[in-house]
This record gives sequence, structure tokens and C-alpha cells, in this order.
Amino acid sequence: QLAFLVPSAVGASDWARRSLPPLVASLLLVGGVGVSRLGLWGFDLSVSQLLQERIDPPTARGSVLGVQKSLEAMWGTLAAFTSVMLPAPWQ
Repeated sequence: QLAFLVPSAVGASDWARRSLPPLVASLLLVGGVGVSRLGLWGFDLSVSQLLQERIDPPTARGSVLGVQKSLEAMWGTLAAFTSVMLPAPWQ
């Protein structure tokens, strides 16, 4: 995932805005983020599968996976709340 974020950082850089055509810089940024998100989705999917396969006893799966999803939702909500409270990049 980190390797695919490098083109995104290049596309968003001041160097790319000065040196590359705007379309190329935009494609680097959007394409890198898109491919990186696909990698993250695949990683999350594999973690969920491993959890489902290795939790013993099977009756505990619902509880463990419920806690996992609630923690994911909490961090997602915290990220959204932070972006609302600190909308300017320099904050």
C-alpha cells in the first residue's frame, strides 16, 4: 500500500504542479490513491477471513467480530469528527 502512495505524493507535490502537465499530476494522485485503497481493501478482507477461521470456539466469533467492527466504526467516526473540527490543513 505504501508503494502505491508514492505516485500520489509525487502527483500532489509542488514539483509535479510545476513540471508535469495538470492531467498527469492528477492521474498520479488519483490513480495512486485508488490502487492503494484496493490494496487496503484486500488486506482488510484477508484479516477478516483469518479472524473467522482462527477464532476458537466458533461461538465467540460474533463477539470478537462485533468488537472489531465497532472499533473500526469508532476510528472512522473519530477521523470524520477530526476533519470537521480541523478543516484547514495547517491546523
